[in-house]
Amino acid sequence: MKKVFSTLLIFSLFCFIFADKALAKVIVQEKGTVNIAKEEVLDDDLFIGADTVNIEGTVNGDVFIGA
Repeated sequence: MKKVFSTLLIFSLFCFIFADKALAKVIVQEKGTVNIAKEEVLDDDLFIGADTVNIEGTVNGDVFIGA
């Protein structure tokens, strides 16, 4: 039993140590509008929380909006 537990523990540690970092741009604005300009290019995922969102630019990733 100890051997199984030790193996799982070592495997779990390796998963956390060598995991890739998640990159994303997060924009939170309680009041008003968030604008992504036409010439703006984002090479990450985009999370936005605002009253109004206007995206005219390019997002090379996933977009999640709560507006």
